Amino acid sequence: MGFIGHGTIVTQITPSSTDAVDVYNGVPIRVFSFCINNISASSTPTATIRTNEASPTILWAGTLGTGVQGNRRIITVPIPFKADKGLEVISSIANSLSFTFVHTQTGS
Repeated sequence: MGFIGHGTIVTQITPSSTDAVDVYNGVPIRVFSFCINNISASSTPTATIRTNEASPTILWAGTLGTGVQGNRRIITVPIPFKADKGLEVISSIANSLSFTFVHTQTGS
């Protein structure tokens, strides 16, 4: 998972609409891991994480269940990566997903 220590930042975002929301805009960051939590027990929203560019690249997308019948309400991805232009997140249903990133800005 890489070194996580001095300079580590935890950013949590809960989109209040279905529009893309910046995690960081135009700034290179190193992501150590991220977690997505379905905070709505009655919906099955789709989460999208993508680069923050004019023509974004989707880095991860998936649907989170309600936690019943084997559906996962929380997904943790412990795969480090670098995002050269920052990140943005999208929730298919407003106020239903919480995105948490463990990261640093490049150089920290």
